[in-house]
Amino acid sequence: MMTTSNNHNKDIESARLKALHRYETLVDGVRKEIVFDRLAALAAQICGVPIAYIKLITDDSQYTKAAYGAEWTDKPDKLGICNHTIQQDRILEIKDSDEHELFVKDPQLKKRWSRRFYAGVPLKTPDGHNIGTLCLMDDKPGSLSDSQKEALKTLSDEIISRYELNRIRDELAKKNEEKDELIKIVSHDIRNPLAGIINYSGLLIELLTDEELLEMARIIEKGGETILSVVNLMLDSDEVRNRAFIIRRTETDVAKSIRKLSDLYRKSIVRKNQKLIVEIPDQLIVEIDKDKWEQIVGNLLSNAIRFTGDGGSIKIRLETNFKIKKLLDITVSDTGIGMPQDILDDIYTGRDSIMRECTEGKKSSGFGMFITKKYVQLMNGMISVSSQVGEGSEVKVRIPI
Repeated sequence: MMTTSNNHNKDIESARLKALHRYETLVDGVRKEIVFDRLAALAAQICGVPIAYIKLITDDSQYTKAAYGAEWTDKPDKLGICNHTIQQDRILEIKDSDEHELFVKDPQLKKRWSRRFYAGVPLKTPDGHNIGTLCLMDDKPGSLSDSQKEALKTLSDEIISRYELNRIRDELAKKNEEKDELIKIVSHDIRNPLAGIINYSGLLIELLTDEELLEMARIIEKGGETILSVVNLMLDSDEVRNRAFIIRRTETDVAKSIRKLSDLYRKSIVRKNQKLIVEIPDQLIVEIDKDKWEQIVGNLLSNAIRFTGDGGSIKIRLETNFKIKKLLDITVSDTGIGMPQDILDDIYTGRDSIMRECTEGKKSSGFGMFITKKYVQLMNGMISVSSQVGEGSEVKVRIPI
């Protein structure tokens, strides 16, 4: 039975140390953080004592996380009175160490500790492990009121909350690094075959004489170059984080870009026997972010094609509006399957709840509309969607120019 009890105690201590190391590895000591010093200072001021510590307790040492009114050291100390504090869940208050039973029973403890007053509260993790203490000290006897004890307990909870926030922040930072690395790997693997597609389509453009086949090769080349530019952006994780959502306005013929995008999707339109109606001027040059504009139009046109059945029609209308200020208006409408209200309510979220089947049976995530709205908002524009099930959809985008 004694062996079983010892093993149980070892398991408990192992779990406690594991909980501690979630917050501090202690390999290179304790991280110095000013917010913890401030919490220690606040504890001392509320309780009217000159000294306060935040201590972390391992199996054989104690580490100072923060100190107020005493020298801070980055070297661990031998176990002391705080080790007794973490053995319980209540505040350990020693009004006078000369008279307290702990020091009467353990003379060596008294030799290692010269203070008279001590009060310590365990730092309890959300999963119930005492990993350290918030403790107060004084060279003369003292005591705490009930309100001071309650404040001390509240501050100990705040210390753990700060540690939890640090842990979550570190985990998110690690996941973000992993995500960036995955983006680089995937993007690199895509870029190589894309380069081959672009090179061979360029070779076909030089060799082909049939005008229809030549146009197909040009569309393949243009599509490959567009995808490659996105992949190159993804390969630079700093570019993704810092510049992907920055607007770069340049003079752009938005009518010409719509015609190019229409040509890019022409094969899909012909295959589904759809009718594409394009109501745009011959030329319309405005100051706009060309890449994001083409992403917006491409997403709207792609959605219209995918959610419109064989023989349906799609209309793109482009115009300017100068009644209040210079505005660029584009409307993409279709005679497709439409959307129910619950999809319309969530259409810009990118959540799985808006995933649905296209007319060809393939699944669409709806993430394109999330990106579309993001780009429209970045250009201080507005987007609206109206739709009826079985009657089609209409998307209106208005962007200041």
